[in-house]
Amino acid sequence: MNRQVIIKSIFAVMRKAAVAALCVVCACSSVPDYLQVYDLRCENLIDPLGIDTTAPHFSWKLSSERNGTYQKAYQILVATDSMLLEKGEADLWNSGKVKSPASVMVPYNGNELQARSVAYWKIGVWDEKSRQPVWSEISSFSIGLLSLTDWTGSYIGLPREVGNPESPLLRKTFEIASPSERMFLYVNSLGYHEVFLNGAKVGLDVLSPPVSQLNKRSFVITYDVSSYVQQGENDLVIWLGRGWYQPRHPGVVYAGPLVKAQMETLNSGKWDILFQPTPLGYVERADIQDLAIVGERGDLEVSVWKPVNCWTI
Repeated sequence: MNRQVIIKSIFAVMRKAAVAALCVVCACSSVPDYLQVYDLRCENLIDPLGIDTTAPHFSWKLSSERNGTYQKAYQILVATDSMLLEKGEADLWNSGKVKSPASVMVPYNGNELQARSVAYWKIGVWDEKSRQPVWSEISSFSIGLLSLTDWTGSYIGLPREVGNPESPLLRKTFEIASPSERMFLYVNSLGYHEVFLNGAKVGLDVLSPPVSQLNKRSFVITYDVSSYVQQGENDLVIWLGRGWYQPRHPGVVYAGPLVKAQMETLNSGKWDILFQPTPLGYVERADIQDLAIVGERGDLEVSVWKPVNCWTI
């Protein structure tokens, strides 16, 4: 083999090595298609409404088609608008690249959050090989009413002279000139409740709220009713059940179920209280026939609605 052939062979080997090295660099610098970030949770909940803290925690999971993949670093973006996240921007918190395998209950460390805040977030993850992060889909959370001063309404229930009804219906009608982008209904019932708006049951839950020690705390359920509200007149019906709210239990001061509710609407980034829900009245006992009429707007007038009482708890 002459010298010229040897030199050509050496250059060929070097060229192949350079191409291979370039491919490795490109593979490392590109976003890996084998990695997925999923199951985003705030306070261990998926897209929660009305959490009770201004210092939330974030969790997520990784799925990989390649064995041995692990998280080397993460970045969390939190914003007041999902469109900011689409552009890779964050006006509440940008954690920057954090070299850590942590992915469970990572604490928020951004601008101060307030009651009624609505925020959107996503997470970027680097694995042990990638130089670009894999980004999750966008998730959201909202913060509820955190203090008594956030409430304007009172607990309402049936008058004492009614006796001891176990499952009354409470009704409120209200007018909406133009539905807003977001409308939340906060319900704090002493006893169980279900919510109906314009004939449709709001949410899928039953036996809400969870049982609590009523001499220490009671729970508030937050409902996003944006898709239930219509322009013009609306009918809100809350079906109450006594449940565990009975005189033999600590903290119970009245035999019947009670409820405090408040609807708020978001307009131009500001929350406004839509009404202080003192319903037009109640039906003393809900049965199957009563629940059926909730589905037909006009048939609500068939029942005789009586005034409610306000209670101080």
